Amino acid sequence: MFFMTSSTIDRATKAIPPQTLTITGLHVRKLVAIAIAPLAMGVCLDAAEAQRPPGIQSISICSPVNTGNLQQGSCGFFGMFDTQQPVGGPKGAVSVNHGGGLGVEPAPDEHSTVFAPGTLGSNAEYLFFLASTEGGFPGIGMAVLSGGTGPVNGIWTLNFPSVDGYGAYSTIPGQVFFGQVFNHPTTDSICPTVPDGNVKHQNETFDMHYAAGGSVVIDPTGPPGSVLMVYEGANSCIGNPGVPGQPTGPATSNSYISLAIATSLDYGKTWPTYRGTPTFEFFQMPAINPTQAPHSSHGTSGALGSDVCMGNDCITIPPASYGRYPVVTPPMSLDSLMKGGAPLMQKYGEQEISGFVDDVGGNPMPYIYVNSGDVRVAQAQLNGGTAPLQFSKWTGTRFNSPGLGGTEISVLPQGAFANCEDPSQNQYGSSISYVDATRQYLLTFLCVSQGDPNPPNGEPPSAAKGAAWFYSTSYDLTDQSKWSTPSEIQGSWNQFDPNIQCSNGPYTYYNGYYPSFMSLNKSPGHLSLTGYVFYLTGCQGGTPGGRTFTTRAFTITQASPPAQ
Repeated sequence: MFFMTSSTIDRATKAIPPQTLTITGLHVRKLVAIAIAPLAMGVCLDAAEAQRPPGIQSISICSPVNTGNLQQGSCGFFGMFDTQQPVGGPKGAVSVNHGGGLGVEPAPDEHSTVFAPGTLGSNAEYLFFLASTEGGFPGIGMAVLSGGTGPVNGIWTLNFPSVDGYGAYSTIPGQVFFGQVFNHPTTDSICPTVPDGNVKHQNETFDMHYAAGGSVVIDPTGPPGSVLMVYEGANSCIGNPGVPGQPTGPATSNSYISLAIATSLDYGKTWPTYRGTPTFEFFQMPAINPTQAPHSSHGTSGALGSDVCMGNDCITIPPASYGRYPVVTPPMSLDSLMKGGAPLMQKYGEQEISGFVDDVGGNPMPYIYVNSGDVRVAQAQLNGGTAPLQFSKWTGTRFNSPGLGGTEISVLPQGAFANCEDPSQNQYGSSISYVDATRQYLLTFLCVSQGDPNPPNGEPPSAAKGAAWFYSTSYDLTDQSKWSTPSEIQGSWNQFDPNIQCSNGPYTYYNGYYPSFMSLNKSPGHLSLTGYVFYLTGCQGGTPGGRTFTTRAFTITQASPPAQ
């Protein structure tokens, strides 16, 4: 979903003084720098570090070989070629967005998740979970497409998942059509008219207008088929009573945004839908109710158990913990803003979300970590699906702030411009992975900067604004202060295109929004030393000519092992 790239606007959406970010971040780094551990602990740490494989030295999306019509771009400084390629569609479409009849023109609107064959139940092909419309149905919910058996000569081609059947629907025997597997419940452009005309009584369903997944992860603590979606939910009706005498009025352009969890029990084929009530007519997926919203009040807490259906199955009563509900919200609640009655002046809340399950430490009840804008992180311990998840936010020293309404802080302190830690730069679109070969957690994010933060060959930063991908590593997710100083991913810097006017502001057209990393034959969240990054080329708002789902090949270089 659209994320404001101005540092000033971004910080204005958070009820945290900039001084807090500065002092806390520097304080953590200083504590680490001056801490004196006991000698015995130092010996243990040295032994543990000696057993680790060499860590990551660099990451690049450049190649010495031009396998097709590759451009050098920022890779020209290294004498190599940018591996950027559009993701293709069926019927020979060069871009899956602009041909082939899949109806995924907005893809991707969030981070993407890719499951290799055999990693999501019995899936036979690569499955792409994308925030997008699909098959011509409304709503940027969650579309599932097939990547077949993988790329051919580095080129990916997507199609409907006919083999695995995700998003397959039928109203006439023998005729199957495809659409989203998850969506928001109400048309995104309308606000239901409040019966009593009081703007403070507007519908509070937290994901009424937008419910798009950023990550789909397997819950290893639940029964087979247990899958979680980390998604972004939005309500755009604050301060809007609708139109008297009409069922609806137009929605506002600004939203209250929550980071949410949805559950699935069948490997992500069906997800919770809001059950019908006397004031809300249930529309079977992939359709959306055109005028009504599920909850007239208490919608801020989501819906669980008997309040939801399992996809289009409204006969079976789901478990009490099955549902869709917010888990991370900004300090100011949706309820308080709705009762205030004043329209929002800008988007407010948790954007650019993603999720990662830390299944590498042998913990039978591992933690799930979720990321949101400005590189903020929250965690929750998985519980086998016995209860809704309870998240805590990182506050600088530990996870001790409530996920719902607690204070928020970036896990990265202020620092050098070259490391994208300068106050003039903006960090967002973050996600966490695990590199099996180096046994390191990998934090990646987008850095918006006035000039390349770390230009090759010592060139000074240019005056033009653009963005680059950055990465940081850690051996311990429980302590978010241990992320290494960020480094730029080689070849990822590009200036915003000055010739394209985006609907969310000038000069923000970029080839690299929502970067999502994956490796062939790996489960989501696990990486080898090579793989692919999938991302949006275009604008995060409306893109003239449409968006393009794009990919690059990445290569991780390990540091040289210490001399014996």
